[in-house]
Amino acid sequence: MNRKERRESQARERRAGGAPMTQPAGESAMLFAQGGAALQAGRWREAESLFSRVIKNEPAHADAHNWLGVACGQQGKDREALEHFARAVALAPFSADFANNLGLAQINAGDVDAAKRSFETALRLNPQLPAAHYNLGLVFQKKQEFDAAVASFRRAIALAPNYVNAHLNLGNALQDGGRFEEAIAQFRKLVALAPNSRESHFNLARALRTAKQYAEAADEARNVIALDPKSIEARLLLVQCLFRAELYDEADAEARQILAMNPASIEAHNSRGNIFLTLGKFDEAVACFETALSVDPGNAEAIFGLTYASKACSTPAMASRIETLVRENPPQEQKSLLHFALGKVCDDIGDYPRAFENYRLGNDLAVPEALFDPEIWTAFIDRLIATFTPEFFAERRDFGSASGRPVFIVGMPRSGTTLTEQIVASHPQVAAGGEMQAIAALVAGLPGRLKSARPFPECADELNGTVVRDMAAEYLAALDKFGAGTARTTDKMPMNFQNLGLMALMFPRAAFIHCRRDPLDTCLSCYFAKFGQHLDFSYSQPNLAAYYRGYARLMDQWRRVLPVRLLEVDYEDMVADQEGVSRRLIAHCGLPWDDRCLAFDKTERAVRTASVWQVRQPIYKTSVKRWQRYESFLEPLKAMLAEGPADPLAGTGSNRMKGG
Repeated sequence: MNRKERRESQARERRAGGAPMTQPAGESAMLFAQGGAALQAGRWREAESLFSRVIKNEPAHADAHNWLGVACGQQGKDREALEHFARAVALAPFSADFANNLGLAQINAGDVDAAKRSFETALRLNPQLPAAHYNLGLVFQKKQEFDAAVASFRRAIALAPNYVNAHLNLGNALQDGGRFEEAIAQFRKLVALAPNSRESHFNLARALRTAKQYAEAADEARNVIALDPKSIEARLLLVQCLFRAELYDEADAEARQILAMNPASIEAHNSRGNIFLTLGKFDEAVACFETALSVDPGNAEAIFGLTYASKACSTPAMASRIETLVRENPPQEQKSLLHFALGKVCDDIGDYPRAFENYRLGNDLAVPEALFDPEIWTAFIDRLIATFTPEFFAERRDFGSASGRPVFIVGMPRSGTTLTEQIVASHPQVAAGGEMQAIAALVAGLPGRLKSARPFPECADELNGTVVRDMAAEYLAALDKFGAGTARTTDKMPMNFQNLGLMALMFPRAAFIHCRRDPLDTCLSCYFAKFGQHLDFSYSQPNLAAYYRGYARLMDQWRRVLPVRLLEVDYEDMVADQEGVSRRLIAHCGLPWDDRCLAFDKTERAVRTASVWQVRQPIYKTSVKRWQRYESFLEPLKAMLAEGPADPLAGTGSNRMKGG
């Protein structure tokens, strides 16, 4: 919200407070009435002059000070506004409306704590004042006390059910507090309340995007555009949603539409660059990122994209250029991107100490307060192991679907899952699903589906055959998006290693593939990748070690109890014997061999992972034992991987099949 929008909003909040204008007596009455008329008409300067004349005649008139504060505030005269509101409160300490207005001025002055006290005073004087509840909610939002903000906005709405701003910020507070489904429901209420409001549809679109409901988010973004065709912001949101929905042609068309409206849109150029990068069109991606840099030579996203689109960009000159930009101290997220880009360049040119230091700095800046909690993760692994036992599967032997269509590829991130999918999906009878969210969505919804008071995984004890088959049918419907006529469809969401128990129950005839890689190479590659907060364990060596150990312990359990055939593929074996391992992969999927699987780097499909460049190249050996270049920097990781009862190297021998 810009300054003008904020002042207009605050004017609405003051009006929502319902403070009446009381006219002074005597000769100032006409001036006061004229000031009120000017204020209502938005003639702020005129109102300021008229109320100033009233105060000159009657210095202790509280109403005149209050409304003079409003007139000054609307003109950006924040200091004068604050002074007049404070004077109004001093003259009329029992006015809830004056205290509310003083709080708004204190927010503009950056004194959030003082504003909180003013709004609390207003509510002590008048607990039924919706604007004060709303404004107190804004204070809690600024302080990132989201539950308190939600409570305040709900009180405002209870007192004024059609309070649009309160509905809007209630949704924002729910979303900021991580309560995404509640936020979406709230924004839907807002759309129903204000169907022609651009903000209503825009915020719903953003909430749906956050919840990874990209198709519906795109529809809401289109609704914003219908209401405001010139909104570049809405069109950029639409591009993001279409990109995430893997509708790349539509995303590119929309990005080109933005550039027709504004050829200098850096965001649109970068969006097109990322689309081409995903499609493996590296020359086109480089051109887009370079165009963005011609508009803004210091744009961090463009530089990051450029360094990952072409190794030719990794030069000492590029390293010096990025270092200069880092010294300019850009905002934190941009600085993190620049450090990752510089780490990539230095790694490419063989300056490993400099590369590691920049990756470290990039990781330190990526998540200021990491959300990952090793103790919670360890406890979750314990709960999975306690739930999915041999007895669990024996009691539910006939629950699953008869379909053998899914090919599940799991493992740690950066363990070779993308490469494995690229090989399998090069077969003409296989469609590539990429990193699908469908299993995670089924897991998240399982307690509600079962009407269970217990969370996952404990609620899995309540599963019955009907529920399992219904879930399997929903998942198969999700696969249709990627190729309804193919014999097999891959789902290479690495983190599904956590969900193998449920997946094996749903699809006992599916193909299950576990990708493995040297633990140090895996963790180093994660550390060097710019992931989002959903993989926040990757931002520190101790957290990486804790996560890997939990993963290794769980995979040991799956080897013991899963009633399915599990093919375990080591990345190092793939590099040493590409054809032999590829043939085992295709045979495991129940398909006849096809030589196109050896030319996987020629397969044209979208790849939206950190391996986007690597899978477009023939297999190369330089990633094997890569950790040795950085050994002196990895002592914390090595020590933590080696300690304790769980052996992170368990099961990393040659490829083998596990029968069920």
